[in-house]
Amino acid sequence: FGVLWFHAREISFNVCLIQMMFVHAFSFFESSVLVAMAFDRFMAICNPLKYATVLTDMMIMVIGLVICIRLVIIIFSMSLFLKSLSFHGAQELSHPFCYHPDVIKYSYSNAWISNYIGMFLQLYLSGTDLSFILFSYVLILRTVLSIAAPKKQQKALGTCVCHLCAVTVFYMPMISLSVTHRLLNSTSRIVYSILANIYLLLPPVLNPVI
Repeated sequence: FGVLWFHAREISFNVCLIQMMFVHAFSFFESSVLVAMAFDRFMAICNPLKYATVLTDMMIMVIGLVICIRLVIIIFSMSLFLKSLSFHGAQELSHPFCYHPDVIKYSYSNAWISNYIGMFLQLYLSGTDLSFILFSYVLILRTVLSIAAPKKQQKALGTCVCHLCAVTVFYMPMISLSVTHRLLNSTSRIVYSILANIYLLLPPVLNPVI
């Protein structure tokens, strides 16, 4: 809105850092919620008799608390690390918002170290979450295939379609943007900008439809 309505073409480092923390925090938070939803689907299909006894209100609160603690630790560590770096001023960003791989390349320090630390954190968080989701769906698929009645199979898989769509809509733009930034350095700025806007805007637009 600042860019489009008020032609705000500049941003200070501190404001950029705050914006970047919010963008990454909400991404990690949504990733964690998708994992919790995968666990919910796993329990509902693979262990339906234990569903009510395992996923109690207390367990849901514990899951929420673990998500928040993990988020605070990662974001706090990332912000402390970035605050310790010095940056070149008057640089043009590739996106209409601050994104870690885009900002870190303007650091005075060894940029590739900072870049790959960021990539490690993203792979650790998103990679772990995505691996857990995929593993849960392998177990779900194994359970569904063991059901004899085709209608019951369709009904069981039908409860997972929305979640799978949400996972695809969330992870595909995130992975595409991250890989393009870190591995394809010669990519046009227009491609960066398009991928960044898809990453930021597509999931919240499509999630209510899904």
